[in-house]
Amino acid sequence: MSSIVAEHSRVASAFDEPTLSLLRGSLAPANVAILRTAFSQDQKTQAAARLHQVVDALLRELRERGLPHVPDGDGRDVCMLWVRRRWLTRDVDGTTYTLTSHAMQALGLVRDLTRDRVNLSEHRIKNIVDTANRLSVAANPDVEARKQRIREQIAANEAELARLDAGGQLEPVSADYILEGLVELQDLVSGLPIEFARVGEVVEALQEQLRADFRADDRPAGEIVADFLVRADDLTIATPEGRAFEGAFNLLDDDALLDQLRTDITSLVNHPDIASVLSATEKRAMVGIVRVIRDGARETMTKIVDTVETLNTFIRSRNVAEDRELDRVLMQVEDALGRWMLDAGPRVEVPAALVPDSAEITYLREKFYDPASDVPLDPLNETEDERPDSMSLEDLRRFGGPHLEVLRLALDTAGDGDWTVATHVFPQLPDDVRRPVDALGVLHLVADRDDLARTGQTELYVTRRPDGSEQVLLMPELKPTSRDESHDDEL
Repeated sequence: MSSIVAEHSRVASAFDEPTLSLLRGSLAPANVAILRTAFSQDQKTQAAARLHQVVDALLRELRERGLPHVPDGDGRDVCMLWVRRRWLTRDVDGTTYTLTSHAMQALGLVRDLTRDRVNLSEHRIKNIVDTANRLSVAANPDVEARKQRIREQIAANEAELARLDAGGQLEPVSADYILEGLVELQDLVSGLPIEFARVGEVVEALQEQLRADFRADDRPAGEIVADFLVRADDLTIATPEGRAFEGAFNLLDDDALLDQLRTDITSLVNHPDIASVLSATEKRAMVGIVRVIRDGARETMTKIVDTVETLNTFIRSRNVAEDRELDRVLMQVEDALGRWMLDAGPRVEVPAALVPDSAEITYLREKFYDPASDVPLDPLNETEDERPDSMSLEDLRRFGGPHLEVLRLALDTAGDGDWTVATHVFPQLPDDVRRPVDALGVLHLVADRDDLARTGQTELYVTRRPDGSEQVLLMPELKPTSRDESHDDEL
């Protein structure tokens, strides 16, 4: 491919980007003017309801003035069009709009073209030379050259210190030189929000790519989750933009460094020769540079952290088996439709029921997974001090089951005659064997004995609880059977 063809391909792809599409067409002046008015230089986010009202008012004013080429529709329609054109993004809840990096870059280009001051200045040229020199020294692998450079800097600083100690005067700096430096500093800072937004968009695009890869992966579910959790943790270093931001964030998050930057800018803005040149708006913009840097860096890091958490939640809660089953069904439907289209004519009709048959669903999910409710239970309170005293083995036996051996021996030794268990046997037992549970134990033993029978009457069992209180139970009357009756039953 020749160089001109390759260059034409690159330029064509650049013109397809939203940055240049915002600057093209008859509606471009109105779109850019409204965006510049609705979003100030240090404000990249607006509430959705407020932006609809602001854009609607600006559109109405442009139409009343008779200006040509004004977008159709109300404020909401225009904002939604900008979202589709990738000039604005809307959060998941739909409550806020944010400028994309493409829109920021286009607005920055228009700002540079409408600026009164020229970029060519002594300060800029000197800064270019100094930057190139520092970069050359840092990239030079020659140790001796580095040592020589450090010696020259030390000698120059010592010479300047000696001159000042000898009563030398400071070289005056002109107001134009300071002003040029401030303007250049503002130019450098103005590009940071664009880069912050670009990093966030790259991270979001990578998140969507990871989701698509996760759906298409055929490996075992456990291996997929482990792999993608690692990739989610390394999300910031997976792209050149993310690596560049992570390297810069260590400096941008240094409060001491940013405080020093604010102090330096404030002293420059309040310089006697500059204070009268800058307007109040320009002074606020200069002093707000630090806030733009800090807010942009932390908002981008917050977006990265939220993206990683969202991706982790998606991977942990994703049912791979169901996704694959749905993919197979859709592929079968698509395959069947393709075969049908080979023979179907242009007017072929397919009968379809208006109301589908009722589905036999055993269980219908009514509540879907909510990460907010997926929280562990509150820890149990420590109740070690409230634990009651431990019971001894003898105390446990007092509240245990019936004394079957003692009861069986008492029934076996009761002898013949006309007696009942509640009147003649049970009252003769020791107190600890006459509990309510022991009275029930008598019924348990009688069920397997032939020498005791129920008469059909009831009698009272006076029982004694382990605490000494008495309880009277009304239970069936039990009498011994005669030997003849027992013998007849056996025959």
